[in-house]
Amino acid sequence: MSLINHPNVVKAFCSFVVEQFLWVVMPFMAGGSCLHIMKAAYPDGFEEPIIASFLKETLKALEYLHHQGYIHRDVKVSSLLLLFVERICIS
Repeated sequence: MSLINHPNVVKAFCSFVVEQFLWVVMPFMAGGSCLHIMKAAYPDGFEEPIIASFLKETLKALEYLHHQGYIHRDVKVSSLLLLFVERICIS
């Protein structure tokens, strides 16, 4: 994963194993996960335009990974990390 180069995929600096646990060192994503944001600010769920935006960018990342021969085996909202967050207001 340290060779991955796509704006929508977090680059891994390194990884190592301690006992039976795999640790992956990645940049700090201050925005948190989509799940964290949804629970904190959108308890009734995201509006459709927000979901569409997240899905569009996620699919770009997955397409890149698949073309590189990788498969992400655990895609879920807690796996979608954000670098920063602004309060999203849809009118």
